Amino acid sequence: MPSSFPIAQLFVAALVMAPSVLITPVHADVVYDTHTITASGPDTIGYTYFDLAASDTVEVRTGGPAIDPVLFLLRDDGSLTPDDMILFDDDSCPISTCGIAGDFFHALITAPLTAGHYVVAVGDFALSLADVVNGINTGNAAGTFGILTGDVTIRIASNSSPLLLGRGARALQVAADIPEPAPLALIALGLMLLFVVVGYDKRVGKRVVSTRA
Repeated sequence: MPSSFPIAQLFVAALVMAPSVLITPVHADVVYDTHTITASGPDTIGYTYFDLAASDTVEVRTGGPAIDPVLFLLRDDGSLTPDDMILFDDDSCPISTCGIAGDFFHALITAPLTAGHYVVAVGDFALSLADVVNGINTGNAAGTFGILTGDVTIRIASNSSPLLLGRGARALQVAADIPEPAPLALIALGLMLLFVVVGYDKRVGKRVVSTRA
């Protein structure tokens, strides 16, 4: 059965939109970064830099079973100092949200932020603000348990504003759990509409594109 003219218009619109989707960068509102924490040296602390495109509430939390994480959220003004700190947390994330961190709890920070540059610092207990500024975790180096080591994942999420992962937004990362099938879906829609629009006129034995309402 020949298709109607409005469907033909939809087909043309889909073909016009597809190239723009293919070349437009996708900004996710959830980003991840993983750090391997070591027992000594600069890798005792992991730093994740991100930009927030517009004012929004941002949630930062840790994941992974390796360490007992302490989390700091700071402004990135190019020179890390104690007055850059916004919030810090240790052990506030429920197991139902973050899982367990070995025998410990994960960290969770939720904060309303304005558009700008930020940095998240994570390390094993008892990471301090002075350690974050200096770049090496000495908080529990001589403690009963020493510094726990291994991978810890930082998850940063906003309600709607795009997040740009990387210092100065030079690096972009789309969250691993955000699918990217939009261009393929548009192409598939275009092909489907093509089969609907192109009819077969048995009276003349020719394939025609219908323009009837």
